[in-house]
Amino acid sequence: MKTRIIYPSMWESDEVVELSKNAKILLLNLLTTPSLGLSRYLKHGNNKAMFETGLRFAELEKAQEELQVCGVKYIDGWYFLGCDFAYLDYDGNEKVMVAKEKEISQIPQSAIDYFNGLTTGLKPNINHKSKTINQKSNNNIYNLTLSTVEIKELQDKFPTKTVLQEYEKAQNYLAYTTKKYKDLKRFFINWLHNSKDTRTPPPKPIQPTPELSEEKRAENKKIIKGLNADIGRTPWDTPNTQN
Repeated sequence: MKTRIIYPSMWESDEVVELSKNAKILLLNLLTTPSLGLSRYLKHGNNKAMFETGLRFAELEKAQEELQVCGVKYIDGWYFLGCDFAYLDYDGNEKVMVAKEKEISQIPQSAIDYFNGLTTGLKPNINHKSKTINQKSNNNIYNLTLSTVEIKELQDKFPTKTVLQEYEKAQNYLAYTTKKYKDLKRFFINWLHNSKDTRTPPPKPIQPTPELSEEKRAENKKIIKGLNADIGRTPWDTPNTQN
């Protein structure tokens, strides 16, 4: 289980005080989501953010704009947390630094250039082609929106899958693929069919024994009565039919 230190002084910050309720919810989500690793970079797609915060897409976009005053930047499913409201950007022994460098190496260079441009004032170096690809993939992930009820229904339908985890994997795939899908919910159901089993299916419920009819009960009573009579009888009690 991950733990993270959040500084209570954030609530006294002028930037946070001026934020709307939705922006504060998103800020807390970004600081506490398990997806946040050792650096200030966070891969957190819009669908994942909407699912965890309950915000609609329009509300999420507005909250992202508001958080820029706090140093929180967003582009194409990636955030840069330039705020000081929590213990971020871990530093430590050699193993920690190796893991941190590996984490940063997996971030798209276009996102790093964009964030560096915002923090240093330099013009971001993002080519038009990659931007177009990201826009196409965004059309995919924006349409793949499942409610809590829908995810629960899918979990009941696929008891051996971890649906929420597969949902996040599918979002990550859609965020970077250039392939277009007409029916994203059908795509996700097929995704679940092809995913590995990660859970033990619940035991089947025991079916209740059907009630016996009155005739069957009377017949069983006669059988039991005859068995009891036979149990109490000795061989000497058996009538001799031979003359």
